Amino acid sequence: MMIKLAVTFFVLVAAAQCDVTKHAENHAKHSAPKHEPIVPPAGLMQMQGVQGNNHSLILGQRRYGDSLIHTDVAKKASKWFRIVETDIKFPSYGARNTKTINYLQVLDRKANGHSGWPYLTQGGIGFKNVSLHFTSERGHGFDFLIYVYGYNG
Repeated sequence: MMIKLAVTFFVLVAAAQCDVTKHAENHAKHSAPKHEPIVPPAGLMQMQGVQGNNHSLILGQRRYGDSLIHTDVAKKASKWFRIVETDIKFPSYGARNTKTINYLQVLDRKANGHSGWPYLTQGGIGFKNVSLHFTSERGHGFDFLIYVYGYNG
C-alpha cells in the first residue's frame, strides 16, 4: 500500500513539473517582442567590446521614425598635470535645426575609468539645440562620440 502511494505521488509531481515547463516555454514564445530592433550606430558597435568604468551619457528615448540629425567627436589629448576641457554645440553658430531632439548619446570611447565627464549645459531633450561641456581627469584626455536624434515637430 505504501509503495503504491509513493509511486502515485511521484507520478503526480512529475506531471506537475512537466506542465510548469510547458507553460514557461509557451509564455516565452508569446511574450517575445514583436518589433524589429533598432540598429545601433557604428560607434556603439565599437563600444560593445569595451568594459570598465564608462562615463557615457544617454538621455531621452529613441522612437520609431527618429533620424540621426548630428554626429560629432569630442576628443582632447592629455596634458601633464592639467585638466582639459571643451564645449560642443549643436547647431553650430549661424546654422539652424528644424528637428526636435528626443535622444542624445554621448559614448565614452576610452572607458578605462580615466577619461572625462560630459555635462549637458543647455538645451537637450525637447529642444532644437544642445550644448555639452566635457572635462577630463587631471593628467588625462578624453574621447567621446556624440549622436543626436530628433524628429520633425
